[in-house]
Amino acid sequence: MEPELVIKPNRFIFLIMAFIALAMSTVFAVFAVIPDLFSDDGAFSSEEQLSIIEIIIFGFFCMVGLFLCFVWMKMFIKDTAAIAIYKNGFEANTNGISTGFIAWTDIEMLEEVLVSSNSGSGTRKEAALAVYLKDPAIYTQRLPLFFQWATKLAGKSGRYSHTNKYGVTENTPPIFLPFAAFGTQYEEAKKLMYAGVKQKTG
Repeated sequence: MEPELVIKPNRFIFLIMAFIALAMSTVFAVFAVIPDLFSDDGAFSSEEQLSIIEIIIFGFFCMVGLFLCFVWMKMFIKDTAAIAIYKNGFEANTNGISTGFIAWTDIEMLEEVLVSSNSGSGTRKEAALAVYLKDPAIYTQRLPLFFQWATKLAGKSGRYSHTNKYGVTENTPPIFLPFAAFGTQYEEAKKLMYAGVKQKTG
């Protein structure tokens, strides 16, 4: 199935992100193994030790960093498309986790929104195209277990609560496609996506 539009990101962004994730993982690993390395008394001089819970937390974030490093290095090597739009649906991979193929018939609606994102200078608003699915499980069940848990946690906040056309209240976050991921092709991609959804649901 040939795509009607393929949008590819700058591959070197993934390389930079992979090194950042590796650095983050290394820091958490160091703190887990040598917690007092940066203390005034120096490493191994303190009698205090991390609790099992603290070690698990540091280890968890270390593993998350390694996982993200692996994903982004894979995207750098494979030169993965950020967004591919087909006649019957689309597939996106804007953050290292692929949505898999999403058919137009599975989409409830599309909406341009502003979402909060964290940066080094604090929280900022970022424009994105939100894709609401008729059955969110189509997407969430494809996610790694950690991201499935994070998605459920975000849904419980009530922040993404909306009522679909069947009168059922959904709390699962939609798929967010940042405008930045489309580059200069946003309007072209938006036109194709809205047309696809309208044709299949109209």
